[in-house]
Amino acid sequence: MKTIKSIVNKYLRKGYDIPHSQSAACQEIFINKIASSNMSDKILLKGGVVIFNMTQNMRRATIDLDFDFIRYDISNESIKLFVDLLNRSDEYKVSIIRIEDLHQEDYQGKRVWTTVSDKSYSIHFKLDIGVHTLLSIEQSSACFYFDNDNGVVLKVNPPEQMFAEKLYSLAKHGAKSTRYKDINDLYFFIKNNMLNKDMVKKCVDLLLIYKTQIKSLNDICNIVSETFKNDDYIENFIDAKDKWLDVDYKDIFESILDFIYSI
Repeated sequence: MKTIKSIVNKYLRKGYDIPHSQSAACQEIFINKIASSNMSDKILLKGGVVIFNMTQNMRRATIDLDFDFIRYDISNESIKLFVDLLNRSDEYKVSIIRIEDLHQEDYQGKRVWTTVSDKSYSIHFKLDIGVHTLLSIEQSSACFYFDNDNGVVLKVNPPEQMFAEKLYSLAKHGAKSTRYKDINDLYFFIKNNMLNKDMVKKCVDLLLIYKTQIKSLNDICNIVSETFKNDDYIENFIDAKDKWLDVDYKDIFESILDFIYSI
């Protein structure tokens, strides 16, 4: 078994800073643990770790791990059992420090603060865990490769669902939105022909039912259009440090608007 320190050093050699190297090491350990456990069919990876994998490491690595339970209870006791099951799959030890309830406007779940350790090294690592609710959306799978291994396959959100959720969030917050890397994500999905329009519309329609703050896809399109015309938003987007694509903002905004108005 590789030491955690050796895994961290691998990511340091790739140019990551220390916090992102430690987080990448923990993500690698968790993903392998999940794939090797009998919980693999109950876990749906989402968020930055999925897009980081999809973009072949172009997008900046995230510092936590987001996933949903599929038909599995999200109580504290169930989470403790889940971690206990993961600890049986290898010699890395995951210990729970504390569990917090998350009551964000768009998200209900748990934030789990952990340590990941071996005999000589320990890292603090955060999990954000939700419950998969869009059961009518067919989920995807992705292969995660580490070093020269064969890779492990886990369930992940499809690009259409991620696109719809990021688009809805942008529309809900409008010009006050600060998730500028999400705009790059939307553009990446479009330019790489990763989206089925009918599927995107289905995902958006479901979000409109579940979330209710916005009434229609047309409202979303109009709000996003006005946001992309807002001078303050444009200035903040240009100056943002979390963008990961070197593309002119006009091209990005135009591509997104063309796509969403065509759905």
